[in-house]
Amino acid sequence: MTVVDQSGSPAVTERVKTVRVPQRYRRAFMNLHDALDPESFRTVGRHVIDTLTEHLHAAQDRSQAVLAPVTPEDLLRAWDAPFPARPADPTDSGGELVRLVRALLAHSNHLHHPGYIGHQVAVPVPAAPLVELTNALLNNGMAVYEMGQLQTVMERRVVGHLARAAGFGPDAGGVFTHGGSLGNFT
Repeated sequence: MTVVDQSGSPAVTERVKTVRVPQRYRRAFMNLHDALDPESFRTVGRHVIDTLTEHLHAAQDRSQAVLAPVTPEDLLRAWDAPFPARPADPTDSGGELVRLVRALLAHSNHLHHPGYIGHQVAVPVPAAPLVELTNALLNNGMAVYEMGQLQTVMERRVVGHLARAAGFGPDAGGVFTHGGSLGNFT
């Protein structure tokens, strides 16, 4: 398949069928390319990490409440903006994403606040989301072994370690669940 740019000249080769990308899709096509750019990811990632670090400081020095009470109706009004017609500009150096992260932080429980008392959810160690970020970027699910080879092995090793720590024999096994109802079903 050959993609033809705006001037009409082939962008790749003429050996295969030429596909003309309609004007309305060209920007989205370029946005996808920009969105996958490693240096844009680095720049935006630094801004997001800085924002989250500021949040941790504010929570730990008590300059923000554990939770700002707000009614569901007020939140629905606050988050009533229409979805954009186009994705955010990935070359924005994280401006749009940082604004979204700040809005999420403003309307969330601040579990790192010293006044937080455990309520079903533990306070995450700040390094844990970094591992989760890595997992999310790789997106290697475990539905089939080929997609999550290392994750499958890691699960077996951790389950084995926990089984031995609980006094079960070497043949004990299991699977991890996120908890809640799924954990009760297994």
